[in-house]
Amino acid sequence: MASLWDIGKSTEEKLADDLKSNGEFQEMVEQHRHKFEDRFEQNMEDDVPTHPYKIYRNIVESNELSDEEKVALEQMKDEFSERWQNLKNQRTN
Repeated sequence: MASLWDIGKSTEEKLADDLKSNGEFQEMVEQHRHKFEDRFEQNMEDDVPTHPYKIYRNIVESNELSDEEKVALEQMKDEFSERWQNLKNQRTN
């Protein structure tokens, strides 16, 4: 059910919230993960990896994605951003 908090949210954000409340979010992410994971993993192996937000943006801009795929991709972007930051911190120390 929509609430005032949903005003201004994208379709993907509403879907993610709904899936999280039903406990189906992680299952849905895993269902679509294989479509995008290689691009994020390959980037992390580069000498100077690109920030995962740019990988995310490139995928979204170059593909017609379903709402579920966008939600999964958003989750992966956040996950790999954390890994990217940790890698950056290790290299600068």
